[in-house]
Amino acid sequence: MIETEVPDCEYFNFVLQNFWVESLDYHRTNIYINDHTAELNDDGTLTIVVAVKDPGHGNWIDTDGHREGTFAMRWIKADSHPIPTSKVVKVIDE
Repeated sequence: MIETEVPDCEYFNFVLQNFWVESLDYHRTNIYINDHTAELNDDGTLTIVVAVKDPGHGNWIDTDGHREGTFAMRWIKADSHPIPTSKVVKVIDE
C-alpha cells in the first residue's frame, strides 16, 4: 500500500515497473494511474494498492505476475513534492 499527499500540480502519475525499471505491459493489465484515473480519498490524499489480485480498491495496481520491481511516481509542475510512504499489509481472502 502506498499513501501520499497530492500536491497542486499540472499532472501526476504512478507506474509499476519490473526489476530493470521497464514499464510492465499496460496494454494487458492495469499497471498505472494518473490524475485522470486516480480516486482520491475524502481528505485529498491518494492510496494505491499494489497486489497480485484485485482487492476491491479503486486504485488497484496489478503486479502482472512480478514478485519484485520498482515504481515511479511523478508530479509535473508541482507546488510541493510530497514523499509517498509504503507498507506491506496482509490481504484477507473472503
